[in-house]
Amino acid sequence: MEKSKKTILSKILKITGITFVISLLAFIVLPIIFADTITEKVKVLANKNLFLWQFLKGGVGNQMIFSALFANQYIAPLLYLFIMGKSSEAYGAELFIMLGGVFATLGFLLIQANNLNKDVVEA
Repeated sequence: MEKSKKTILSKILKITGITFVISLLAFIVLPIIFADTITEKVKVLANKNLFLWQFLKGGVGNQMIFSALFANQYIAPLLYLFIMGKSSEAYGAELFIMLGGVFATLGFLLIQANNLNKDVVEA
């Protein structure tokens, strides 16, 4: 019995060590391989003309709405789990609740972008 525990523990430690080394190598090597792609993506995100940056500059109200929608993606699933307790039937729905928050945030931003484009086209 003692020997089987040691072999299981050694297998777990080997798998964990190998996974850690591979992850560390990936974190070091992948940015070197994809340096150009990463640079392009950073330049796009740093663009001050992106819709989200314009929307957030629109005022404190816009910032509060976006913050609430963004936080809802993470708070709603946790509240669900807190309310449902530790029953095994409770698990699984929190993923769909989180995805609902993601879709609500994206839908809101798409509607706002559409309204902004309408104002630009009409002007």
